[in-house]
Amino acid sequence: MSVEVVAGNASKLATALRSTKAGDSLASTYRWSLFRTDETNSDWREILGATAIDISHGELMYQIGRNFLKLEEGRYTPQQEETLLYGILVHDFGEAIIDGNGIGDVSAQIKTKEHEAIEVNIAKLVISTLPLEDELIEKLIYSYEQVVEGGDPELQQAFKALEKTEYVMTALKAFQNCRRREAEGKPGVTLEMAMVGRVIVIDLPKVLDIHTVAYPNSIGRYVRSMDDVIDEAYEYSQDWLRNNGWRNTADHVALCDQFEQKWAAFKG
Repeated sequence: MSVEVVAGNASKLATALRSTKAGDSLASTYRWSLFRTDETNSDWREILGATAIDISHGELMYQIGRNFLKLEEGRYTPQQEETLLYGILVHDFGEAIIDGNGIGDVSAQIKTKEHEAIEVNIAKLVISTLPLEDELIEKLIYSYEQVVEGGDPELQQAFKALEKTEYVMTALKAFQNCRRREAEGKPGVTLEMAMVGRVIVIDLPKVLDIHTVAYPNSIGRYVRSMDDVIDEAYEYSQDWLRNNGWRNTADHVALCDQFEQKWAAFKG
């Protein structure tokens, strides 16, 4: 099956999902809530972009996945490409809350194995009850198992790489949008230094260590293209990082020192 056929089914999936209770839940579930205080819904969407809400985050991740496959052309079989894209499309369905059951969006920085187990059960329930033909539902469940649960380790590795990289993308986008809004006299994010800074010193080093090495044509290229923005965002957040804790979860000074070493080595 071609990527174009997957795109057609992605549109059908989006329409079907939005007609369900799960779709309503995902459309009203705002992400990155760990760092949100009094920002309005509209401001949160403007600052974070499509990734601010679960349902549009999945659609954004699908587009990132398509671009990834284009840049990594020839790396995967056509069947793997199809499976990866379907898996990405449904990867957050487990964050739906249905009749009071579910956990919603839990930040990657605090998510546990117990959270993940609940998500798997909810995701499969959501997929299996979508108003779609049985063959497509079977493909979606299979893809979820291969990509999210790790049935195909190669595809799960790619998915985790894209998920972690998109986390970095979001933090950098938020930094840029906050500076733009600041220049326009609009409010940004109260906890911006914590949100941006912690992603830079906690999540970006994992991308540098693992994913830029494994995928230099896509993720490596992206990180190099953002050199200046990363430098600016880190500089903006560094004073906060070196002088503030975060719920007693990390030694920010040590994380800053480690990041600076990794970042210098990456830039050569």
